Amino acid sequence: MDNDFVGRRTGRAVPTSSVTVAFLEDNAPIAYGIVRNLSEIGACIMTNTVLRPGKSYEFRMSFFGDEILEALATIVWSESCHAETAMSIEIPHGLEFDKINAAHLDDLKRILDSGQFGQPTEH
Repeated sequence: MDNDFVGRRTGRAVPTSSVTVAFLEDNAPIAYGIVRNLSEIGACIMTNTVLRPGKSYEFRMSFFGDEILEALATIVWSESCHAETAMSIEIPHGLEFDKINAAHLDDLKRILDSGQFGQPTEH
């Protein structure tokens, strides 16, 4: 999928404060990261572990104000070629939300629309 098209279509926003994420398998954390940008359909996450494109993970995203987004997402791309030179939390991944319940999606839309989350990226 064309990342520029997705950004224009979904209005990716860059957080103004730290938004953390934990990736889980069998309810146990396997990777941690921070959000680089976020939209209603996915996010770019900087992680401490290389995650395999095409694989789906449960995740928990923690926003300022103690709000938590839980969903299932698929890794659609990874810049793992830079992993050997990356610091502990500098491996970029793109993810697309697969399963997100209506209440969490409403919360995400409210956060993105509030203007408190961050500025939309420009292309």
